[in-house]
Amino acid sequence: MAEISNGRELTRRDFMIATAAATAALGLAGCSQGEGENELSETQGPEEAYYSEEEWIPAACWIDCGGRCPLRAQVKDGTIVRVKGDDTHEDSEAYPQQRCCARGRSQRHHILAADRLKYPMRRKHWLPDGAGDNTLRGRDEWERISWDEATELIAHEIDRVLRDYGNDSVLVTDSLQTEPHVLMNKLGGCATMYMVASYGSWQNGALPIGTGYATTTTCLDRLELKKADTVILWGVNPAWSSGGNPSWYLRHIKEAGTEIVAIDPFFNDSYAMAGAEWVPVRPGTDIALMMGMLHHLLERDTAGESVIDWDFVHTYTVGFDAECMPEGADPDENLKDYVLGRYDNVPKTPEWASEICGVEPDRIRALTEKLALDKNVALLTGYAPARTFNTDHWPQMFLALGAAMGHIGKSGNMTGIGNFQYALNGGPLIVDNGMAYPDLYSSHSSIFNWPAAGSPQAMEDQIVVDSKELWRNAIPNKKLNDYGNLLFNMVSPVVERDVDFRIIWSAYCNIVNCNPDPLQAIKSLREGDVDLIIRQDINFTPTAQYADIVLPVITPWERPGGMPEFAYHGREAVIYYFQVMEPLYEAKDDQWIIKQVAEKLGVGDDVFPVGREAQEFVHLCTSTIAAPDGTVSPLVTITQEDIDSYDLSDLEAYVAKVGEAYDASDPDAVPPFEIKTQEGQISVAELKKSGVFSVKREEGDGYAFIPMKDFVDDPEGHPLDTATGKIEIYSQALADMINGMGYSTIKPYPTYEVPLQGYEATFADWKSKTKGEFPYQVINPHYMGRQHSTMNNVDWLREAFDNPVYINIDDAAAEGIQDGDTVLLTAKSGRSIRRACVTRRLIPGTLAMPHGAWLAYDEEAAVDRGGHDNVLAPIESTSQSVDAYNSTLVNIRVYDGEPLPSHVEEPVAMAPVE
Repeated sequence: MAEISNGRELTRRDFMIATAAATAALGLAGCSQGEGENELSETQGPEEAYYSEEEWIPAACWIDCGGRCPLRAQVKDGTIVRVKGDDTHEDSEAYPQQRCCARGRSQRHHILAADRLKYPMRRKHWLPDGAGDNTLRGRDEWERISWDEATELIAHEIDRVLRDYGNDSVLVTDSLQTEPHVLMNKLGGCATMYMVASYGSWQNGALPIGTGYATTTTCLDRLELKKADTVILWGVNPAWSSGGNPSWYLRHIKEAGTEIVAIDPFFNDSYAMAGAEWVPVRPGTDIALMMGMLHHLLERDTAGESVIDWDFVHTYTVGFDAECMPEGADPDENLKDYVLGRYDNVPKTPEWASEICGVEPDRIRALTEKLALDKNVALLTGYAPARTFNTDHWPQMFLALGAAMGHIGKSGNMTGIGNFQYALNGGPLIVDNGMAYPDLYSSHSSIFNWPAAGSPQAMEDQIVVDSKELWRNAIPNKKLNDYGNLLFNMVSPVVERDVDFRIIWSAYCNIVNCNPDPLQAIKSLREGDVDLIIRQDINFTPTAQYADIVLPVITPWERPGGMPEFAYHGREAVIYYFQVMEPLYEAKDDQWIIKQVAEKLGVGDDVFPVGREAQEFVHLCTSTIAAPDGTVSPLVTITQEDIDSYDLSDLEAYVAKVGEAYDASDPDAVPPFEIKTQEGQISVAELKKSGVFSVKREEGDGYAFIPMKDFVDDPEGHPLDTATGKIEIYSQALADMINGMGYSTIKPYPTYEVPLQGYEATFADWKSKTKGEFPYQVINPHYMGRQHSTMNNVDWLREAFDNPVYINIDDAAAEGIQDGDTVLLTAKSGRSIRRACVTRRLIPGTLAMPHGAWLAYDEEAAVDRGGHDNVLAPIESTSQSVDAYNSTLVNIRVYDGEPLPSHVEEPVAMAPVE
């Protein structure tokens, strides 16, 4: 059995024994299943046990899949014995239950697993003041320490580093506002992370051209989607990536008689469920395919056919052709003439596109016909096609094709994003989940707010580093290309900075595991001058394994609740959770940890002036429901009895403090929060029982959402937020932003760029089609067996969902690979092994490695036995430095070393301190 890096080996048998021992022990503390918890009385059957009158408490599902659906935990004598989903009312299309997926239903095995971190730990050969041995990170021994020692060491190091090196020497890795950010902002600020891991080129490529990067603003709501004659799903898989109701919405769209077409390298479970027509396309070639489609339209238009909506193009867009260029732009620099080949003598015909994308020319023409002007068409994409190199024009090209056919701003028509949060159900929230911490003085307060309350550091002054720059440049060379906080178009000209990161603090993002080329990350951490790596975690994840001090944290099941900070469940439902168990072992709340460090640093006890219980109360008070006319009113009824049931002393003191600064004469000032009774739609008691509130929908209910409808109805009165007020198929702002980063140069209008690590790069010689050293492309789809890397350790999910690499049946035959073989995948950056799943659901020349496996690197054999996909992912950058998880070149062969067992039999990384 291969060694698990920096941890004890745990086999399947060990795992089951340890889990049984742990849960029996936890039962004594009243916070887990106890001995005999599955036993039934002589008179009680399985169904009676499940639906018995034991207490069911709404529990959190915090998996970042885009669902975060309602769970309810059955609690018996203080022990969690079962979990179920929403059954608060009869299920119907108009009034659906908010379903949870296999990940949510397995949450108990995540929280109560034997591999939970139990105690604070420090690496044995780490020493304060930079005197330790960093080369042993990931292979050192560990020792248990007390919370007082752990927080004292962290406070000492922060104080020393701030004095000796300054605030920019502390890097908090999470790209959104987290608890360590709040403390560091109290101390004058810190460096933080920029990532384009999820949204790809949509993240900064959408807003400058007049669209958005999220379902909420660019997707029809689920009832409007049923009015489409054709739905084009371009790289979308809610069945795996957006657990809960979206697949159910897709089924009803199909049952309405809508034609479903899927464009993707992989015929995934969503497409299979919807009975979609599959158009296989090679990874990273989507722009070429769209240009072939547009050329076909232009060719027919030139022949006198009315196939392009020129009225729409000339009224609502700039840059499509020479007749609708923005002021000051060269009229010859337009999309139409580029596609016709007037600039480079290369017409982007279906034949040209076919050679690149793999779709036959006649199939491209037939696909284009499905977008006919006289049809309602929903062009609906996900982020996967944007997570490849050189795709900065992908959002622009996607919008251009929809605009050419007029499929924007009309009932049953859309061109936008349809996955992740609120998948297949866009629009403004009908019910909203209220305010989050820490700033109760602002109606817009949320975990996203930068800077945090009391921060002296302005957002534009913060150093921001992306993961690739961190590992390849910032730590080894102490140089950094600073993008000026490039987070959703908040970009400044790139500035090269000298940096010296001495502390890395990671509370949420699994930075070693979830970014490209973790082997380079490990090398940087071992050879660089980083004095201290702090990791707050639930399990002994790869990032924890390479840290110096590891702090066990509690989960949302173990603390007062409220609402998920990311409530992605849908626009017509809100979900609440409450505490269902006491904290395990010595694990602590993230806010408690920060308060202890803050106290030792002498910055006061007001880092989080309002505790979790009060935050739960505020969520309830500030949740709202919108009427069809947009009128907003309270959702939750709050009685004096409810107020009295909460300890609100800290909230009262904070409200009084911020109220002193309120200036009623300032029209922009927001009145401070008030503790008062109110009338709403549901009582606190009902929410604590159900955990969910849903709005019943029906045709004509006034909640229909059609993206860009206001703009299309009245372009002068409702201009887009672009330089021209229109859809910018020619966008100087986009080009200036991308070109200013210094990685690539793009035109203001869509062009086809040969992608780094794209299909063409699989050939040693493109003209002769001679394959090179790495002839396969790898894509990394999200997976039902985990979400990103979270829950990769859960036994139920490991048993239900293997950890394969999918390979086309013809490719497998050519490589001598049979189903179930352990195969070795090799890229420039590293080697990884998985078991092969031979299938016809994948385009030839492409492999699919479901994302998020945990690093388990065998340094002696120089191979990752965990099947970690990021070991293969390149650390290179183009354009806006997209993390290109679907642009990796590899070769594959049968592995000649020790074969892998089934996924459930693979070792689980255990904390080395018992």
